[in-house]
Amino acid sequence: MTPVPLRILLAEDDDGHASLIQRNLSRAGITNEVVRVRDGQEALDYLRRAGPHAGRPRDRPLLLLLDIKMPRVDGIEVLRQVRGEPEHANIPVIMLTTTDDPREVQRCYELGCSVYVTKPIAYDEFVEAIRRLGLFLSIVKVPSEDDAVGGDAMTADMTRPVPAATGRGTILVVEDDPGVILLERRRLERAGYTALTAESPAEALDLLRTSPVDLILLDYRLPGEIDGLEFYAQVRAAGYDIPVILVTGYGNEAVVVRALRAGVRDFVTKSVEYLDYLPEAVEHVLRQVRTERQLAESEARLASIIGSATDAIIVAGPDRLVTLFNTAAEEMFGCPAGHALGQPLSTFLPPEVLAGADDRSPRPAKAPRHEARLARADEGQFPAEVAVSRAEVGGRTFYTAVVRDVTTQRRLEEQFRQAQKMEAVGRLAGGVAHDFNNLLSIINGYSELLVSALAGPAREQAAMILDAGERAARLTAQLLAFSRKAVIEPKVLNINEVIAPITRLLGRLIGEDVILTTVLAPDVGRVKVDPGQMEQVVMNLAVNARDAMPTGGRLTVETRTVDVEADTASLYPDLAPGPYTQLAVSDTGIGMTDEVKARIFEPFFTTKEVGKGTGLGLATVYGIVKTHGGHVAVYSEVGVGTTFKILFPAVPGADEVRAPRDTWVAPRGTETVLLVEDEPGVRGLVRVALELQGYTILEADSGEDALRVAAAHTGPVHLLITDVVMPGMGGRKVADALRHQYPGLKVLYTSGYTDDAIVRHGVIEAADAFLQKPFTLFGLARKVRAVLGANGG
Repeated sequence: MTPVPLRILLAEDDDGHASLIQRNLSRAGITNEVVRVRDGQEALDYLRRAGPHAGRPRDRPLLLLLDIKMPRVDGIEVLRQVRGEPEHANIPVIMLTTTDDPREVQRCYELGCSVYVTKPIAYDEFVEAIRRLGLFLSIVKVPSEDDAVGGDAMTADMTRPVPAATGRGTILVVEDDPGVILLERRRLERAGYTALTAESPAEALDLLRTSPVDLILLDYRLPGEIDGLEFYAQVRAAGYDIPVILVTGYGNEAVVVRALRAGVRDFVTKSVEYLDYLPEAVEHVLRQVRTERQLAESEARLASIIGSATDAIIVAGPDRLVTLFNTAAEEMFGCPAGHALGQPLSTFLPPEVLAGADDRSPRPAKAPRHEARLARADEGQFPAEVAVSRAEVGGRTFYTAVVRDVTTQRRLEEQFRQAQKMEAVGRLAGGVAHDFNNLLSIINGYSELLVSALAGPAREQAAMILDAGERAARLTAQLLAFSRKAVIEPKVLNINEVIAPITRLLGRLIGEDVILTTVLAPDVGRVKVDPGQMEQVVMNLAVNARDAMPTGGRLTVETRTVDVEADTASLYPDLAPGPYTQLAVSDTGIGMTDEVKARIFEPFFTTKEVGKGTGLGLATVYGIVKTHGGHVAVYSEVGVGTTFKILFPAVPGADEVRAPRDTWVAPRGTETVLLVEDEPGVRGLVRVALELQGYTILEADSGEDALRVAAAHTGPVHLLITDVVMPGMGGRKVADALRHQYPGLKVLYTSGYTDDAIVRHGVIEAADAFLQKPFTLFGLARKVRAVLGANGG
């Protein structure tokens, strides 16, 4: 092996040891340029002659081998003086000695020796140590006499390009020895890191300002007045949170303790093999920092999730004392976190909820939920769902409780159940009313004929039957309004125009003991409602208020415009945000309990004496309001009174003028009418009534029968009167089929009820003529004449 040109200064007073060292260095291919001196003083003199300022920089050694026991000046003193002279402070030094006194070893390392070797020398290890210290010679040129005074070949070589790293991280090497910089830099780059280098604290700070750095490899000894730890303090003061590995030639325990207290992540001593494990130390620290940052990020995310959760989250330790109380818990329990921390978990959760937490049997992946009423700090209570889980971490038990306030959920569920119940009863009521109207059409129609035909006591008796039938018809009208199956004729209007005309009637209705006050806002919004049904709403609420004030009181009817915000609308499934017109009817009566208030809209529910109430008044109000897309709410306090607030969606547009009531007597006619009705009694009544008015009547009991009758008839048909819903072919299909045969055919639809969906989905058009059952014979004659035209035949 050809020796490399590594100049070594050997200070050894023993010729035998000196010769042996030189032969082993040459045989191992380390160097054949060994300058031997016999004592420490000669070593110091040589170094001063070979210094960069002495004119012989080429003679400057790159490694010192110092025997400790020498004449005049010993090796330790040489080491001390070398480390104190800037031009030689970075030369690696190997100390040679025959003793292994720990105090002497520590003293050498404190002064900055690189390697400590005990005689007799194990030359394999000795040669390997020198090789490690001399690795840089393959990339550093030997200084020549032509170099500028004060220049350093190793420093110049630092500017040469280096191979690209693989991106494992960027390491800033802060070291004042150019040779050591190159050694550490090349070792890091071979391990895949990007290495930035700085020889002074100022240069290092400049690099930190311009380049992202993952770790600082920091030498303890730095040029100038500060050491590595003082520089690290400057780095942290500048706002950089970068991990640091401290590298030093000292083994001083005090330095290690000081470094660890300063926050240094690891401590590396410049031993023989430190370059081998340097990348491992760097990777260990970087992995540790990554793990800590991931943990911090995870904790921050968890804290954010816990803090923003709408459910209350409470965590307790093994002693069941609260250690975490999130924002939702503060709001839910009305207790600040500062007060809750340290409190027993049982302060917030009842024993029956906590009992299952210590069950050691296999638990499901999802903690079971319990329903409970929990107490607030203000002594109020709220319904909640609670899930308590137990976890073992590091041999310690932790409890986590998740609490959900279900007040709103329970209210919505109750509203939904009530709506379903009302809908079911409504369907029943609507069906009953439809069938009952067919019967009332027959009863009232023939009673009307009897009243017209009879005289004396028989006429009075027939009139009593007719009066009872009309009362029954009003009752079925309320059933239809409740069930939302009545045909409505909505108009855009100012609701004040409905209330003002009936004020006098309301006064007579409620009696002299009740004072009526109306507060009608002049700028109230327009609504689209059926005027007649709105009158019924006001009348029913007034009657209900009158009955709640048996000894007198005050009834107030108010209107105004309100804006429903999103937060309020979210509490009620039938409300959307936006402008509404509010109708409020208040009384100063006896009020209602919560139990009564929960049932007031149920059909046939009443608190009045038997025979004094049908139980349909408020149910009818509810049905009408829902039919118009409105919302009704009730507020009541026992002994104070009750207020009903009804909201109708405000709509744009001008008022639609209500047509005046007809007062003329229906004229007779001679046109031909095709009557289609599946109920024989109703069909016979209509036939008799219209024949008395002079019309020619063709009868059919179904849609198919109507087509056969029309096909057999050779004359004209001027009017079709047909029930809307019949078995087989419905009224609309009959009309469509007959219009092909009679292009100018007029149509009048009748029904005990027309379901809201039938009108909306086009079974009959809103503009089609319609007559509600039960109808009077006079009303039938007027409607027929109106549909056919004012001029009869």
